[in-house]
Amino acid sequence: MSTSSYRFVMLCLAHHWGYGVEVWHCGIACQDDERQNSAKVARQAPGGDMTLDKDTIAVLRPVVEYARSELSDMEPDDVPVGLRKAAKSSARTLPPPIARSVVRELIDSERFRSAVRDRFDSGGTTDADLAAFLDDPQIGLERIASRVDASNDRKAENDLATANRKIVLLTGQLEEAKARMRAARADHLDALGAARNSVSEGHQRAEARNTELRKVVSAQTSEIDDLNRYPLLFEATCYIHGHEDHHHAHQSVSTP
Repeated sequence: MSTSSYRFVMLCLAHHWGYGVEVWHCGIACQDDERQNSAKVARQAPGGDMTLDKDTIAVLRPVVEYARSELSDMEPDDVPVGLRKAAKSSARTLPPPIARSVVRELIDSERFRSAVRDRFDSGGTTDADLAAFLDDPQIGLERIASRVDASNDRKAENDLATANRKIVLLTGQLEEAKARMRAARADHLDALGAARNSVSEGHQRAEARNTELRKVVSAQTSEIDDLNRYPLLFEATCYIHGHEDHHHAHQSVSTP
């Protein structure tokens, strides 16, 4: 037991139990000899350094809140240096970096962890993984990692199922859009064909009308030509008739 740790020990003799109980007072800081070998081991996971990602911190939020309650009961000078920002924070929820520092302190400090465990037990929380973390951070973090992985797997499965449903829905909508496009194209072609037929029929009607008009013009031109020739014919007819009358008159005079 290091004297620089200001460890406060109370031996409570339980007469009917017959053993001593070591109690850490909440006002005593744990700042120097609390980095135990077990805490160093707790940082290690089978694959290497144990990381505290956002999902792990999210699971450990209740423990972080119990730790904040523990810090709030400490004297300012007794708060570990690494947790002073957490102790001073008035945020309803600690930002992830500060929450991560609290979790790190719980991993490193067996005393702080034990005090938080007392609050956890009295708080009525029944999360077995969080209790395991407060008993043994390495085991607890491994269980939490498995829990997060399972949760992520379920989320991935749900996301995949949702994506598949969206794909089916969008595929149906795409087919409907294609069908509408084909129908619109067919209607457009029909309308274009009808317009072309209408133009062709109009052209045919116009040609027929032009033919009729040409016939009328030709007939009228013939009539005009006849009328233009009429004076000449009249004069010729008059001349012929006059000549015949003169001839008959001459014959009448000559006959005895």
